Amino acid sequence: VHCDLYRLTKERDLTPLHVFEYLENPNMIVCVEWADRFPQLWKTYPRIALEFSFRNKNERRIKIRYFTGR
Repeated sequence: VHCDLYRLTKERDLTPLHVFEYLENPNMIVCVEWADRFPQLWKTYPRIALEFSFRNKNERRIKIRYFTGR
């Protein structure tokens, strides 16, 4: 499941998307784009965070981090 949170501004905006139902399902892989808009929501879930940045015109950097959740 892909969830793009770019246009969302309030936590309640996530409810109709069923994001937390997907996260609670062990058979689902959930990709959350713009998750940093609501950083406090993901702390209890194991996750892999990908951070993309531009180093220069020809070079990109991808930072990969794993979090176990609480």
